[in-house]
Amino acid sequence: MLLSSFDIWKPHHRSNSSDDLLAELQQRGRLPESARLLRRLPVDTQQASAQLLGMIHQHRPPWVLLGGMAEGRSRLTVERRAVHETGVHYTPMPVWELVAGLDHTDVSYHAGRFVCNATYYQILSDIATANLPTQALFLHVPCSRGEAWPEIVADADQLLQRLMTRFPSPPQMVPETVSDFAAVSG
Repeated sequence: MLLSSFDIWKPHHRSNSSDDLLAELQQRGRLPESARLLRRLPVDTQQASAQLLGMIHQHRPPWVLLGGMAEGRSRLTVERRAVHETGVHYTPMPVWELVAGLDHTDVSYHAGRFVCNATYYQILSDIATANLPTQALFLHVPCSRGEAWPEIVADADQLLQRLMTRFPSPPQMVPETVSDFAAVSG
């Protein structure tokens, strides 16, 4: 599996909640050893997509969970689709089944008009075009300073556990050290 987060993009941001979520799940030991992380991707569709697609083509994980910050949302949202001027791509993942019973999580049909939507569209498009054995899902994470943060982390953990149960990593995937773009690129 491959999990990603974005870096900050506004001067008032201290962190990106999608990265805060990955860090917290990792700190709690809730990520499997075989998980590959691309943390703090640049907030640039071409750069982020290139890094993600490179990892997807190289490692062919069964699924990738893309994460982004949704500053204006108060609930965790699983994005059902990504829209581009040339079309729409839907995730084939069973989003309604994955969020069933989660108290602070919704399904969304609008991944925004910024880098999250564009990157998600590019990933879904490339997976479909290349007929890769990977499925992608985008998770929008509200600000980590909100009072519902503990419940959002719990829902994200439950969602991740459901993904791992339904789409386990194949045994040939070898654990690898975490790739931290921000640390590597300076």
